[in-house]
Amino acid sequence: MEEESIEILQKAIEIEAFGLEYYNKLKGAVDDREGSALLGYLANAENEHKDHLTGILSKYGAEARKTEIDTLMAEILMDEGIQKIFKDLMKKDKLETVDAIEAIKLGMDVEARSIDFYKQNADKTTESDIATLFSDLSNWEKEHLALLKENLRSLKDEGVWYGYTPILEG
Repeated sequence: MEEESIEILQKAIEIEAFGLEYYNKLKGAVDDREGSALLGYLANAENEHKDHLTGILSKYGAEARKTEIDTLMAEILMDEGIQKIFKDLMKKDKLETVDAIEAIKLGMDVEARSIDFYKQNADKTTESDIATLFSDLSNWEKEHLALLKENLRSLKDEGVWYGYTPILEG
């Protein structure tokens, strides 16, 4: 496997690790059942993506880097203003509606960046399994973005989470 493909996989794993950390933290800060279920779903999806990417990386004889959240934040949230919002949100034990709106906006930004990353790198890699996975990940992240957009609309217009209720959870 080319060194560039390994580096792309490493970066993808870091993006998913960041999303996992972010959604898990928010899940614990939201009292609303629908909002908590949505954030739990997104955290689980990010974890599945990370595990799948790590498995592919391992298949090619490499291990995922262990990167601290502060480093991930600086790389993924490049704008200092966005980094401050992230840090402020991560300090809160409970999110009010206004905080939740900011948290969703930040999540939407991360999902949009992930979509762009996967689209761009699906074309860069010479490994067909990675290109296919990145195409799939781009589509899955689009679904996450749509869920976040619907929740943003619902929180702004109605002050409630639209949520996500998996069939098994009722």
